[in-house]
Amino acid sequence: MTTTIPLPALMTRIKLALFRNDYTQFVRIMKVTLPALSLMLMVLVVIWAKLAAQTDGFRIGYAAITSESVKTLRMVNARYYGVDTNDNPFSVTADTGAQRSNDSDLIDMEFPKADFVSKSGASVIVSADHGLYHQKTQLLDLSGNVNLYHELGYEMHTDTAQVDLKADTAQGNDPVQGQGPQGRLDGIGFQISEKGERIVVKGRSSVSLRGSQHSSSGSKPR
Repeated sequence: MTTTIPLPALMTRIKLALFRNDYTQFVRIMKVTLPALSLMLMVLVVIWAKLAAQTDGFRIGYAAITSESVKTLRMVNARYYGVDTNDNPFSVTADTGAQRSNDSDLIDMEFPKADFVSKSGASVIVSADHGLYHQKTQLLDLSGNVNLYHELGYEMHTDTAQVDLKADTAQGNDPVQGQGPQGRLDGIGFQISEKGERIVVKGRSSVSLRGSQHSSSGSKPR
């Protein structure tokens, strides 16, 4: 006797069979996937633990600074400004400046440059390899490749010089070479006086300047 299964019941049985097959396949996949996920999680935990250990191992150390270094104030791109007796501004700059001690006004400078203005308003610039700046007296002692430039057309080069920024004067006793409106300048020492208005190069060859009047060696400036 043949049993006839209604169509709805047949469709239900087919769906159940397919569902059982899908479920079986799903179980097989999860048996492989879950262990793999567990292994990946364990690897991530180990990596995180190592990174945390490296972060915890970071420490801030102390620099090897001597007591003398602590006592000395050192500046990069040092800048000093002031005014002269005529209230004209001047400046002293350097690549580095180091105070000799806490109770000293002496500043050792590397590659200093001084810029001041004469009484008539002419600019004077002096530079050197080394310098010693006296903050209280506003004196600047220069040594090594001293170069002086005056706006009136004078250029001088020597080994040492002293600049009085308060009085707008400068002087040096070493051989000096340079040039001016009247030609080449050679002498033993130089002097800028009278608020930067008078320039004298000492020695056999010299030039004196006062205002716009020039005179050669041996004559008195007017």
